[in-house]
Amino acid sequence: MSETTRRLVLLRHATAEPAGPDGDEARHLSDGGVSEARAVGRWLKNEGLLGDVVVCSPALRTRETWAAIQDETGHGVIITMEPAVYEADTQALLAVVHELDATAPEATSAIVVGHAPGLPQLAHDLCAGEGADIDVVTRGFVPASAAVLETTGAWTSFLPDGASLTTARPGTAG
Repeated sequence: MSETTRRLVLLRHATAEPAGPDGDEARHLSDGGVSEARAVGRWLKNEGLLGDVVVCSPALRTRETWAAIQDETGHGVIITMEPAVYEADTQALLAVVHELDATAPEATSAIVVGHAPGLPQLAHDLCAGEGADIDVVTRGFVPASAAVLETTGAWTSFLPDGASLTTARPGTAG
């Protein structure tokens, strides 16, 4: 029996407005950010990367990013709002990925919609700084950037130096 290949897409939210009186978590996408998110949606769909599972930070800009992707693609997967993704470091993000073994063991692809610096650092750590398009991860994971990583086995198989960076999408912001 062969082991299951798991694909993880780490997606930074699109460009947001500056923080207002309601704080960082309440930042809306800018008009340009909505366009960026729609472009990411087209890319995800064209590359066959729309996930079985989507885990999203509860920040407004991440939710609006995924909503624009759904509007663009018609991808109706149910998303999980995960507070641990907001302002998460790599350990917290990795715990969220590992939890998929309990919450979505049948899923073979997952998208985590979140923030820098946690997402690009996790991508770098998982692939040991090697792989296709590593410059996207190392030179600036601007808004609307994505890193696609793969490994075999359970979701807990995503470990430092244990995945391959198969592709990355540079964001258009910045």
